Amino acid sequence: MSERIEGLSIGLDLETMKVDSGLKNLNSKLKLVNSEMKANMSAFDRSDKSIGKYETRLTGLNKKLEVQKAVTEKALKSYEKMVKEHGEGSEEAEKAAREYNNQSAALNNLERYINGVKDDLEKLKKEQRIANSNWTKMGNKLDDAGNKMKAFGSKVTGVGNAMSATVTPAVIGMGTAMGLVASSYEDSAVKMQNSLGLTAEEAKELTDISRNIYNNGFGESADQIDQAVLQVKQNIRDLNNEDLERITEKAFLLAETFESDVNEVTRAGNNIIKGFGIEADEAFDLMAKGAQNGLNFSNEMFDNLSEYSSLFANMGFSAEEYFELLQKGTEAGVYNLDYINDVMKEFQIRVKDGSKSTSDAMGELSKDTRKVWKEFLKGDKTVKDVSNVVLKELEDMDDQVAANQIGVELFGTKFEDLEAEAMYSMGEIGEGIEDVDGTMDDMTKNTERSISKQWKSTWREAKEAVLPLGETVLDFTKEILPDVKDGIEDVTEWFSNLDEQGKKNIIRFAGLTAAAGPTLTILGKLTSGTGDLITGMGSLSKKIGLSIWWHGACW
Repeated sequence: MSERIEGLSIGLDLETMKVDSGLKNLNSKLKLVNSEMKANMSAFDRSDKSIGKYETRLTGLNKKLEVQKAVTEKALKSYEKMVKEHGEGSEEAEKAAREYNNQSAALNNLERYINGVKDDLEKLKKEQRIANSNWTKMGNKLDDAGNKMKAFGSKVTGVGNAMSATVTPAVIGMGTAMGLVASSYEDSAVKMQNSLGLTAEEAKELTDISRNIYNNGFGESADQIDQAVLQVKQNIRDLNNEDLERITEKAFLLAETFESDVNEVTRAGNNIIKGFGIEADEAFDLMAKGAQNGLNFSNEMFDNLSEYSSLFANMGFSAEEYFELLQKGTEAGVYNLDYINDVMKEFQIRVKDGSKSTSDAMGELSKDTRKVWKEFLKGDKTVKDVSNVVLKELEDMDDQVAANQIGVELFGTKFEDLEAEAMYSMGEIGEGIEDVDGTMDDMTKNTERSISKQWKSTWREAKEAVLPLGETVLDFTKEILPDVKDGIEDVTEWFSNLDEQGKKNIIRFAGLTAAAGPTLTILGKLTSGTGDLITGMGSLSKKIGLSIWWHGACW
């Protein structure tokens, strides 16, 4: 799960709301709750997936929810008061209505996020209960029992004699491993084909890309890499296969390093590529450098880039200048990245809305500034140009009270929330963020030097080397599968007919006497080479336990 908490940007327009002084304390309360939550969460490692961590997070989130409810309630009362004092449709009432709508939306977002955390916590609890159930323990014991019975059966029956003396546990294990590798490859190709509507050959090409990435040491499983390749392919559609492999590795590295996920990273990357008209590698270098420079401080950088990149491109910023703006705001100490984007979004709306309040505010500024604004209205300048001259002039004004009033009229109430220092830091944009080129390549080289990654890569390449042999094993398995299925059905029927004491004896003492006869009879139905049938009963038991648990009967 991403650490980002949506819907917590509680910005209060105190001038608009004009209610009791309790509102002034709400931001202080939120900061206190944030500080407390941060301190509590620091007791857990970032990779921690414990129930305690989820419960601690929920406690903090519920406190934030109470603050947001108070904000929303007061915003509603303020709106009702403005309607009563100034009339519905008045400027004061409309401002109060906008504030209430914003706070109501923030409340809904927070409630949805909390519900998501609750669902994740419940899922984790279920997984732990399943892992600790007696059915799972039974499966493990049957695994051990099956291995012992294979050795015993080879000595006392014709079935055992049919199992070649050269088929040692090591060879059986190798055959199983080869079959699993081949089966996994085949499953991946089918998933790729079904997800993207590809031909079998195209799906095979993507599966090869996925296996290359996996063999390079990325991810925790081949399935995880398959999903990442699909997400990159779907989110950034113009990549050829060579670029797809490289960009997927970069997306994985960014997501892993900055605690995000591949889907969120590639959505952000795609919008930067499309919005600013740049190449994928440049977009990923910018995201990497931005995150290294602290832009992900509130765990929302990728989400913000996905939402706002196209807007800032339309405002006249280059990709480098957009990241420069975000970095300057971050270094000035803004509360979260969303504030920077929101205040500029509001400015680009107001600067062209033709309202009296905007005209009056511009009328308070110099002739030169008004000239840039008028050129913008004619299409000769950009929002970036107007923002640069307005912020510069406001910063140079002797009367900062008047500067603040003009700033609020042009940038909205977030101008006050961010405060003058942060706002003025976002002026004179034009140099762009520095030292971007090659950032992702440097991160990749650093990661490749990791001992754990080298070990994963070597081990995975060794397993992949047996793929051709595994395909042969897989074909053979398909041929004998009907016989194996019949055998498993007989095992299930036989086991269910045992009394409770008999079942316990099999679990506790490997069932070498009580189970030998029926099991060896069943083995006679199977193709030679399936001497690990009873081990398969262990897996069957685990699956039965999972199925029963879902029906509420796990013992």
